[in-house]
Amino acid sequence: MHLDISDQFIDSFSIAIHLPNTLSVLENSAEAIVSVCREQGGYTELQLNHLQMGLIEMLINASEHGNLEIDGDLKEKMLEEDTYWEFFEDRSKQTPYESRIIQVELKFSRREIRVCITDEGPGFKPQLVKQDLVSNALAISRRGIVLTKKQFVNELIYNEKGNQVTLVVHAEAKAANQ
Repeated sequence: MHLDISDQFIDSFSIAIHLPNTLSVLENSAEAIVSVCREQGGYTELQLNHLQMGLIEMLINASEHGNLEIDGDLKEKMLEEDTYWEFFEDRSKQTPYESRIIQVELKFSRREIRVCITDEGPGFKPQLVKQDLVSNALAISRRGIVLTKKQFVNELIYNEKGNQVTLVVHAEAKAANQ
């Protein structure tokens, strides 16, 4: 994705996209979103790399646990049995899951990047996820949320239903003033 507009005219913009529950599309979309932000400047390479890792985590969560309604315990069991990714692909082709999409809205400004990810699943209670890495170190299905919140972004905000997450990255003071 490339915006061919002179940098001097852009202070902020937003882009909305709809994504299928396909792993390669989700990973490529995270890369494309970060690429657009990189072109605009104002953020460090480390911030953008962390954003990309957080986006991949949250997009996959939206697909797996949101749209495809795959329980974390089932995922862990199937990963141990080496049957998970085949199950994931099969489930994404079944009714009602096949028609569900992930909505992504990027809001870029010189002050912050906000990426809002919404799935069409029933949601969950994010407050029940233990917020420390030690408690989630061995838990395959909760580690991504905590890692994203603690290491990759400045803020991770869920809606009340638990089917929407917003990742926020603040521009560093000197970069924001350039």
